[in-house]
Amino acid sequence: MMHNLAKIATRGLHQFRARDIAFIVHHLFKKNIQNKAIFEAVGEVMLSRFQDFYPKDIGMILCSCSRLGFRAMPFADALADLIMPEMDSYESKDLSSVIYSFGAMREPRMDMLRNAASAAVGISSTFDSRDMTRMLRSFAMAGYWDEELGETMAKQAISIMSTFSTLDVGQLAVAFCQQGKPQRELFFAISKHVTQNCHKMTAEDICNIVYSFTYLNHGCRAFYDEIASAAILIMDTFKPLHLRSIVCSYSKINYFHAQLFEEVAESSILNMDSFTVPYLKQLVRHFSKLQYYHEELMLEAGRQMVDENGKFHVETLLHVLDAFAMLNIKPSMLEDLHIKCKNVIHILETTEELSLVKSLSRLQMEGDCIDKISQKISEDSPDLTNEEIVEVAKVFTIVQYKKTQFWTAIGKEILRRDHTKWTVKQLGVLSSAFGSLSSSLCAEPWSEVVSKCFKMFFIMFQLKESSEITIQDVAAVSSAIPFGKRAGLLPSGFVVQVTRLAISKAPEARPDDVRCILINLSQIDLPISSRRRFLGIYRAIFNEVSVFLNCKDCKKITEVYVEMDQIRDDSTWANNFSFLNITL
Repeated sequence: MMHNLAKIATRGLHQFRARDIAFIVHHLFKKNIQNKAIFEAVGEVMLSRFQDFYPKDIGMILCSCSRLGFRAMPFADALADLIMPEMDSYESKDLSSVIYSFGAMREPRMDMLRNAASAAVGISSTFDSRDMTRMLRSFAMAGYWDEELGETMAKQAISIMSTFSTLDVGQLAVAFCQQGKPQRELFFAISKHVTQNCHKMTAEDICNIVYSFTYLNHGCRAFYDEIASAAILIMDTFKPLHLRSIVCSYSKINYFHAQLFEEVAESSILNMDSFTVPYLKQLVRHFSKLQYYHEELMLEAGRQMVDENGKFHVETLLHVLDAFAMLNIKPSMLEDLHIKCKNVIHILETTEELSLVKSLSRLQMEGDCIDKISQKISEDSPDLTNEEIVEVAKVFTIVQYKKTQFWTAIGKEILRRDHTKWTVKQLGVLSSAFGSLSSSLCAEPWSEVVSKCFKMFFIMFQLKESSEITIQDVAAVSSAIPFGKRAGLLPSGFVVQVTRLAISKAPEARPDDVRCILINLSQIDLPISSRRRFLGIYRAIFNEVSVFLNCKDCKKITEVYVEMDQIRDDSTWANNFSFLNITL
């Protein structure tokens, strides 16, 4: 019946008012009538009678079109050309509707997004929470961001924050998060609003907020405790997607909230049959990362791997094994998992092989399994990418693998390749890996690798413009410097240069960068003024990120600062009594 009415309506579309056409299309979507010819006819009418269609009508038509699976329609480009000159006259609701609908239809054109951003900046103070969220999410999903738009929208969002629903505030946070734009004042306002409205949040709202805040490393423990409490109250509404998401987010900031994780584990066991393979492996991975062993959950996940009728999947098998390894747990089924691993080595990708090597090493179950993997990697080394070669060297160094034949094959492959194709970070990792290997085995095959890596590594670093060097490059360099110093391979003034870059790029540092830079550069003798300036600038950053570092690293870094403060106190005391002419 509806199909026949739709066909009749299509033949007389030109006689309908624009608003009526929009409602007809919307009802086709509601009834799930997937007739592409009807939508193509509607598109022709929109182009021929463009001035009759309000932006709201266009938005309704395009969204219905996309929800029925009709994207990249032939009329879309011509329609965009007609819309762009009109954007400056659009109200905020119209602008939001059009951009959102084009985003739903297909990837919006960059020129259209630029025009929309420019128009939105001029009327930013008129946006309400819903329209702002829809438009910014469309920009973020299209991979386009305008700095001026972001700043003006952040100010407007702060001024109307009390009007945001928990759904909209979560999506607003995600929009800024996806572009890596923290806008600290905005996120402070969001955190305050969320704290006051936790009791209204759904599972999806909670996951959006936690994802955004942890991704940008924003928020304090008290905030995450509030979110955890809200999540626990509605845990029975969490689906596998939400359970995986919240664990992943808390894992990202290395924060273990005992009650939350207990509730997630219990809910996951009840919903085990609904978990997809990727969600199950990620859940297990992040539980183990935070050193939380929930026996029933882990054993249930393990049974899924051992049981031939369960959700066996190589990646999940590796993650379950890795979880047991990280937690140093050896359940009775471990031998069954080990046998399963041996049987799938021939189909593993390089990253999976390395994951298995790390797990078996932690569980002290190396044996012939790791030997078989090393032999396979040696044979496949010419086909490995530079990234894979670096990861192989790093992992096999960590597990202290000593087989000469394996390292010779990897070393020859490194020497065979064009060293100008390696990145600064990759050369830093190779220098550290082969440097430690050479010092432990003192074997000739690796000396040339170490020498060439260091030389190319330092040459590249010195030739790069300062603006091209990231804080991650500085961290990679710093990890290799202690060995370079011992081996006498550091060019004159190089350490001072690296220290200056570490200081200038300190605001960009992530917790792991701070850890790597402080632990390694603090081992090197620097001029006392440079050392004090370097450690002084990083002190505040370390205090801020120390909560995300492990206790062992925090202790090492703290000892460096205690020593520095002691030297300063001794120096001050000596200066105060210098008039006595006593040699201290």
